[in-house]
Amino acid sequence: MEPKEECPKDNKLDILLVPTIGISPKGVRLGYGHGFYDRFLAENKIETISLIFEKQIIKNIPRSDHDVTIDWIVSEDRIIDTSNIR
Repeated sequence: MEPKEECPKDNKLDILLVPTIGISPKGVRLGYGHGFYDRFLAENKIETISLIFEKQIIKNIPRSDHDVTIDWIVSEDRIIDTSNIR
C-alpha cells in the first residue's frame, strides 16, 4: 500500500487517509510493518483519518516510540476523535 517511487511527493496536504489493519480507540494503529506512514507523518504534521470496520477496533495496542497516532477513526458505527482519548 505504499506509493511507488515515481509518485509525486507533495507534502502540502490538509488530510491523509491512512490504511489500517487494526486500530485502538487511542489511535494506535497496526499497519503493514514497513513504517512508511509513521516516517512520513513524523516529518509532516497532517490531520489523519483511518476508515475501518468496527470489528477492526482493538481495545489495546501497544505503542512504540516511532508510532504516530491517527487523529480520527471512522467506522460504520461511530466516529472517534482520538485527541479526546489520549
